[in-house]
Amino acid sequence: MVNDRQLRDIVADAWRACREANSPPTLFRRGGRLVKLVDGADSAAVVPLTEAAMLHRLSKAADWVKETGRGERAAQPPRDVPRIMLAEPGEEIPVLDDITASPVFDAGGRLVRGPGYDAESRLWIASGELAALEVPDIPSCDDVEQARSLLVDELLVDFPFADASDRAHAVAAFVMPFIRSLVGDCTPIHLVEAPSPGSGKTLIADLVAIVASGKNVQPTTLSRSDEEMRKRITSLLLCGARIILLDNVTGELASAQLAAAITATTWADRLLGRSEYVHVENRALWIVTANNPSLSSELARRCIRIRLDTHATRPWARRGFKHAAVREWAHARRAELVRAVLVLVRHWLACGRPSSEQVLGSFERWSAVVGGIVGVSGVPGFLADRDRFYAAADAESQDWDALASAWWFQHGGAWVTATQVASLASRHSVLLDVLGEGGVQSQRVRISHALRGMRDRPVGSWLLEVGRNADANAGRYRLAVRAEHARALRPEIPGADPRISGAQFQGENIGENDGF
Repeated sequence: MVNDRQLRDIVADAWRACREANSPPTLFRRGGRLVKLVDGADSAAVVPLTEAAMLHRLSKAADWVKETGRGERAAQPPRDVPRIMLAEPGEEIPVLDDITASPVFDAGGRLVRGPGYDAESRLWIASGELAALEVPDIPSCDDVEQARSLLVDELLVDFPFADASDRAHAVAAFVMPFIRSLVGDCTPIHLVEAPSPGSGKTLIADLVAIVASGKNVQPTTLSRSDEEMRKRITSLLLCGARIILLDNVTGELASAQLAAAITATTWADRLLGRSEYVHVENRALWIVTANNPSLSSELARRCIRIRLDTHATRPWARRGFKHAAVREWAHARRAELVRAVLVLVRHWLACGRPSSEQVLGSFERWSAVVGGIVGVSGVPGFLADRDRFYAAADAESQDWDALASAWWFQHGGAWVTATQVASLASRHSVLLDVLGEGGVQSQRVRISHALRGMRDRPVGSWLLEVGRNADANAGRYRLAVRAEHARALRPEIPGADPRISGAQFQGENIGENDGF
């Protein structure tokens, strides 16, 4: 009844009608918004509800009438009702955390088979015939060996992994979609790299998606615009993307928005063209492909590497594969591949959930769970290349180390200006992205910001100290030898004492040209 009633009572009736019509559920709360689930035979997706869609849903959920002198007559839902319901989704509607096209393990280690919505795990499982897979509670040694062999010796056999760690990280990528709830916390980027195109980087991402969802992955690109990248991340997470592939990254892999997303369990953003904020769970597996990329320091520590190296001039021209059409082979054997992953996870659970001895900072839970599964499955090398990878990939740190060496040779432990540091960087062709393409003044401002951000941070054999001149109107910077390197280095400028600490300097009265 829509007339002669309080709006709150009409809205309460509308929620009640929606709840009763939502069985089996297709209307959910996700990221603080109402979404509808579009379910296919073996896949599903979520679509945010618009005002028009909500109005249509309400018209189907109940008969709307108004009281007149001649009795009840048909009416339309008041326009304010769908607006209020979209603005403040009611608790009558279930929460949807994730959508998957195969059986997966929930946070407690229970195998959720589906099909349909599982209220306990808040997952939608569009698993089809995979729901009937037989997976032993306690796999035998033969079960585990067959599962490992199917993944390593069949599915991945033709990939030219540079090291054992690269193969282990590839197996980790295949496991991740099935244990995302078990991990719960943040997960790193799987960086698939090679010296040249045609080595199989995108193919690995496709195979991960085929096993997890039965479909090839839909690639996207890395935007150099932080604003555009933020919108892209929000859109992908809102629609429930489980595997996000940033394909064929060129140049430096650097993005503040991507770095923030990787270490956020919940992603918050303002919707395009609106003042409304959404908060959505970040449950995606992130994959990046690139040829010999350089990484910003903030992204280097958020990646694990899967390096492919064919040692061939034209990798794409190779022949003699065990599975020439491996995508088609994976589609045909998908049920067996899914079961193989589930067996490996069940084996880890039966072993008492042992943790990996190798730990990746900021991803401790991921290291324990994924590293434990890979380790007990008999796949060696998990995180074994960590130090080598960071040393090779972190181009920004390499540039700072090179700059510090040149700086020490030129000025020793004396105080210098941002202009002098910018000149050094330009002369030695390092930190060019930091300097930018502007003039001297622009480069001075940009390098001074970067130097302040490096305050008290180890750079090669030194610590970078920051102070100000006597008038406090300009920054001054110097290198101080780290204690463990003091014997190997000496200041190149007579009288410059690198052992003076930054704290001592704060009380000094340094003139504009002191130390030069």
